Amino acid sequence: MNMTKRSFFNPIMMSLIGVWVMAPTVGFVEPAPAAPPVTPQKPGVSPRHPDQERGPTINDLSSPLGTLTLEGFMEPIRMTEVKMKPKNYTGDLIVTHVVSAQASVKTGEVLIACDPARLLIQLRQAERELDAAQASFQHANEERGFQAQTDSLALGKAEREARWSQQKLKHFQTVEHSLSAAESASGLREAEDSLDNQKEELDQLIAMYKSEELANPTAEIIVRRTRRGLERSQTRYQYRLKRHDKLITQDLPIQLQQLTGEAAQRAMEWEQLQRLQPLKHASKTAELLKVSGDVVRQKEKLKELQADLDTLTVKSSLDGAVYYGAYTKGRWEGREDAVKTLKPGEKITAGTPLLTVVSREGLRVRTAVAEADWSRVKTRMTMTVTPVAFPDIQIKGRVEEMIPIFTARQDGSRWGEAVIVLDQSDDRLLPGFKVRAAVAAP
Repeated sequence: MNMTKRSFFNPIMMSLIGVWVMAPTVGFVEPAPAAPPVTPQKPGVSPRHPDQERGPTINDLSSPLGTLTLEGFMEPIRMTEVKMKPKNYTGDLIVTHVVSAQASVKTGEVLIACDPARLLIQLRQAERELDAAQASFQHANEERGFQAQTDSLALGKAEREARWSQQKLKHFQTVEHSLSAAESASGLREAEDSLDNQKEELDQLIAMYKSEELANPTAEIIVRRTRRGLERSQTRYQYRLKRHDKLITQDLPIQLQQLTGEAAQRAMEWEQLQRLQPLKHASKTAELLKVSGDVVRQKEKLKELQADLDTLTVKSSLDGAVYYGAYTKGRWEGREDAVKTLKPGEKITAGTPLLTVVSREGLRVRTAVAEADWSRVKTRMTMTVTPVAFPDIQIKGRVEEMIPIFTARQDGSRWGEAVIVLDQSDDRLLPGFKVRAAVAAP
């Protein structure tokens, strides 16, 4: 009985000892984990880097044999992201046609189209606004020309009036003032002479009738009439004397003051026009430039709306497969929202990534490299890539690029990136698949 147990125990123990002894030489290979379920991303939340979920350390990735294992994901070598990006159109974008997800498309094939009805309304409105702007520009241009002619005429008129006013003032000062005063004085002297003559005639009549004793009613009538004429002449003389005084003391000074003020006013108006007309011309020019700018802006708006009409139909720029959402660092962002909105009759948001066309050129691998392992990975280094979803697939590749842009993680470690180009492709591999890339690093 003891022999039996001892004989059964010895082989088991020897096997275990053999495994323990050989383990450092052979290495321990973990079974490939199953592909994790896809977790829907919330809108506006950036996806985490695949390495951030696992957070591998150098001890996790390095085997006792010195094999360096990097984790990463498959990404397209070339792809194009599709957005509706109208520049000027602000209306709703209503889907009328969209290609189905995972569909194979060729260059020039329509991917998505939106209803242009609302944009056409804005386009017609922009055309009317352009017509109005052009009419305003033509009116402003003609008004500027008319204003220039009017200003020229007004300036000439003001110059002539200023010159005439100065001439009138000079004439009054040198001729009219003295002439008017002399004329009035001469008239006053004539009145005085006439009055003296009438007095003499009356005295002669009275003396004549007394000496000849012609006292009769006729003589009395003649004397009485002559005396009344003399009295009226005396009254007119007083009027004439007062008018002469008024002319000398009031009328002529006032007239001189008026002519002096008028000459100064006309000279000031002429000077003001000379100063203001360039400013008015500059103002009209600025107004014309503003209206011209409105025309340019309206033309640009119309041009952008016409270009926006073309953006409502998006065609593929390459041959490939269609995926809903946007590819970012191994994840498809916005896929669930795209599935809901990318249907005829649904409204989409301008500027939001809608779908991505992945080129048939193939896939490559982007992996995270710890800063501590950075010197162990070299460009053109051969690596073996194994997808997590298909552990039976092993594809050779080479490191094409090292990206020394390090990001820190919560544990304090810093990680850069490496890009691996595959030597062959496999139809089972898709963008976003997690992979492990191994190499016997020095």
